[in-house]
Amino acid sequence: MSPADRTEPIDPSAAIAVEFALLAYAPGAAIDRDLLAAYAAAAAPNSLRAFRCDIGAFDDWCRAHAHRTLPASPSIVAGFLEARAGQGAAAASLTRYRASIAKLHRLCHLPDPCQDELVKLTLAGQRRANGVLQKQARPLRFRGVVKDPLSDAPRGINVRAALEACADTPAGLRDRALLSVAYDTGLRASELVAITVEDIVAAIDPDARLLRIGRSKGDQDGEGATAYLSPRSASALTAWLDIAGIETGPVFRRVVVRRYKARAARGTRQDQSERPRLERAMGPDLVYRQGRRARADRIRRR
Repeated sequence: MSPADRTEPIDPSAAIAVEFALLAYAPGAAIDRDLLAAYAAAAAPNSLRAFRCDIGAFDDWCRAHAHRTLPASPSIVAGFLEARAGQGAAAASLTRYRASIAKLHRLCHLPDPCQDELVKLTLAGQRRANGVLQKQARPLRFRGVVKDPLSDAPRGINVRAALEACADTPAGLRDRALLSVAYDTGLRASELVAITVEDIVAAIDPDARLLRIGRSKGDQDGEGATAYLSPRSASALTAWLDIAGIETGPVFRRVVVRRYKARAARGTRQDQSERPRLERAMGPDLVYRQGRRARADRIRRR
């Protein structure tokens, strides 16, 4: 069972070109391909995904209310922000929506409606009414919620129990290494999957390792940083890399890819050649209900 290699990433500028082309069918709106490519090269992949999601939500709302997406008026943007707030969007989400809509208009060389006082006051009113407190997940500690992390026994949900729960299978060894490295470094998911074998270097402690971080969300310019990997993480990484046979490239990969062969139709499936005759004799509604009942019986037997 050798881990599957990664697929080649899709060109981000091409990924958002279709959405822009659909939105640009408006008087005075046009796509600047060079500007679009420059934005795609400057923005992080997660930023591009968030931008596409925000613009898609705005476009859907505009279509549902018979508004024009481009160019949008300040009243349209304010109405969209109020509608999203009514659906439970947090203040941070509303701020991101406004930034995405403003970016969309700038990329299309259109006046920015988000600079209007109506949009600013609408956003300020929502922040004042709903507050800006963000929900945060509870911290996951190595021994759980204990007074003395060095002497007290583990309690509750903790990293140590999660590591011990990982089996000695390829998938379990990979998960144990992933959890241990994540606890040591505090990296985000996108940063963890970007780790390569070449990023892991020797440390002064022969049982530990150092991890070179080329780029992160807080380091968009790629100045780089170094994180310490404990002997626990170094041992878990060695076990995973050895059993997976990984010597270069990405560290954390898929383990098993299941492929199912096509199966012949079962005898209980209704013969399509007999359907016209049955419909003439029994009626189409009864034939349809019988077909649904047969499919439900097959699902229950599984």
